[in-house]
Amino acid sequence: MSPRTTASGARTGVRGRRVASPRAVVGLLVGLTVCAAVGVRADSLDARFERAVAALDADDPATARRELLALVELGVEDPDVYLNLGLAEAEAMRYGHAMVAFERALSLRPNDDVAAQGLELASRLADERQAHRAGVARSDDRRGLLVRLGRAVAEPVSAGLTLVGAWLLGLALTALAFVRSETTRIGAAVVAVVGGLLGLAGGLALVGRARPAGMTPAIVVHDTEARSAPHPAADVVGRFAEGARVDVLGTSLDHARIAVDGRPRGYVPRRHIGTY
Repeated sequence: MSPRTTASGARTGVRGRRVASPRAVVGLLVGLTVCAAVGVRADSLDARFERAVAALDADDPATARRELLALVELGVEDPDVYLNLGLAEAEAMRYGHAMVAFERALSLRPNDDVAAQGLELASRLADERQAHRAGVARSDDRRGLLVRLGRAVAEPVSAGLTLVGAWLLGLALTALAFVRSETTRIGAAVVAVVGGLLGLAGGLALVGRARPAGMTPAIVVHDTEARSAPHPAADVVGRFAEGARVDVLGTSLDHARIAVDGRPRGYVPRRHIGTY
């Protein structure tokens, strides 16, 4: 796929673009491997992406979505594919699906401002659409600040900051314990503060990226009812609107067991949520 710029979405107000990046190249290589296994020509990937871009230019989100989903199904893990998919879903006013696509783009490229803006806007539009519906609860991620920090700092960088900060802090505290020179002690105190701040920033970023063990983050893509058992005749125990954030504890053939803030909240149809 060659670098190029796509059109902006009239309803979203967010501009998408196709930028070559290391992660995009890795995603493309994965897609090429899968395509080779099934006998699909490599240039068909580029052709599909170009058709999707053209469809967005022509205000045809349905075609763009179809072409981009085909790339995903072929194994292409490219942040720009998910970014444009988010734009296409938002153009079609499928805001829950758009949020999932933008989240997947951010998981591959955490500091993507366009994807972050698209995610925020899609979430707000989903809120506005649900505002008049009584009894349908939104469940937002309450770790917003930490999540934004986790997205802004890649995981290896977060881990590196944490380790470097801890090392500097330990070194400075050792110096403070054994050195008597006033000048050296002042320098060690400064290093201790810097090390503590670096370690804190790295640790908070890691917390922002982490999820409880056994839980997968998800977004509700259709208004849905949670039931007490994975069966359509089971008692309704909750309702969730498009755009609500939940965690998936496990899945069966047709249902997913979800949780909110770590507390199980029943079962919903798998087709009504999107994980990222």
